[in-house]
Amino acid sequence: MFGLFKKLTTEQQQEKRVSELMASLTSDVEFEFSDLETVQILNMLRRKYSDHLENKVSEAFERSVNENQKANEIKEAISYLE
Repeated sequence: MFGLFKKLTTEQQQEKRVSELMASLTSDVEFEFSDLETVQILNMLRRKYSDHLENKVSEAFERSVNENQKANEIKEAISYLE
């Protein structure tokens, strides 16, 4: 019974997502893009995702600085207790 809903591996999930994106890009339901336009869309997507990752890096560094400040404040509080 449980074998019917087998969990996909990461690779299978990635392949499924790639297939969905490819189907969306090559579909002519809403509008049919030329090959050049499709490549331009992919380049825009790559740039947007690059910006997204840069934002994640900035946020991670900001969290790191904030947590470091908290750690220093805790150390100071401990030193006052000793």
